[in-house]
Amino acid sequence: VLQYENCDSFDLTETNNYLYSIFNKEFFQYKEETDYLKLIEDMALQIEMSGYGGDRYKEYVLQRENYMNTIYKKDLVSVVIPTYKRSEMLLRALDSILNQTYKNIEVLLVNDNDPNDEFTLEVKKRVERYKADSRFNFIIQDKHVNGAVARNIGIKKAKGEYIAFLDDDDWWESNKIEEQVKEIKKLDDTWGGVSCKFTLYDKNNNAIGKTKKYRDGYIYKDILNLMTDAPTGTLLLRHDYLDMTRCFDETLLRHQDLQLLVDFTSKYKLKEVDLYLHCVDVSDTQNRPDYSKL
Repeated sequence: VLQYENCDSFDLTETNNYLYSIFNKEFFQYKEETDYLKLIEDMALQIEMSGYGGDRYKEYVLQRENYMNTIYKKDLVSVVIPTYKRSEMLLRALDSILNQTYKNIEVLLVNDNDPNDEFTLEVKKRVERYKADSRFNFIIQDKHVNGAVARNIGIKKAKGEYIAFLDDDDWWESNKIEEQVKEIKKLDDTWGGVSCKFTLYDKNNNAIGKTKKYRDGYIYKDILNLMTDAPTGTLLLRHDYLDMTRCFDETLLRHQDLQLLVDFTSKYKLKEVDLYLHCVDVSDTQNRPDYSKL
């Protein structure tokens, strides 16, 4: 399997037979060619566990990089931002992305409103100013479902080596992406992404709270125990690693961000950049849950 450099096609039956001959294990879960990356990662783990190690594992690392470079653009950061109803704060969020000191960025604004309602018309008017910017992509869904669906659509259309997220009422410090890309490039392949500290702001734009540094690593237990708070807006994740975990669970009414973070950090380590780079607006409650309906 490690000889494949062209990922357009390969024989899954032959692959399963090859794996079985080495590890006495059949990999029947790999039914599609798009599962190639997951397959070679699991192969690498089997190689490591079986004592092959060394050069074989290095081949896997190179193979993963070759695969990733065929489908994602190296060093490009894709920023997914869903918007639902409250477009009056959207421009602040978009400006904070497009004015980053790190310029190799694409923005995927996903309209989470029904395509012909008044909120979609309002969004279209507001984002007219960005049409000349080649980094800006406006995606209109066929219908409104929920934020998880909107974010997943953005992820599927993203072309970057890295994925970041931003809510439409929040914003970033201008060096957020630059600092995070710099940090993730220092880390080995056991690290799936980086986050950052964040500041809370009231309706008058006054800072009313700041987070503390949390523990790095496989932090899913800390998240479940509410010892760590890492909103999606703080994250910068390796795109191919996100492909190998669940994205946002579209069946959940709320807390899809928590679900994604638990899934991701149970498989990959997350490191927090020790800087306040994400800004959270806590004044707007429009898109917060009505708990009486949950």
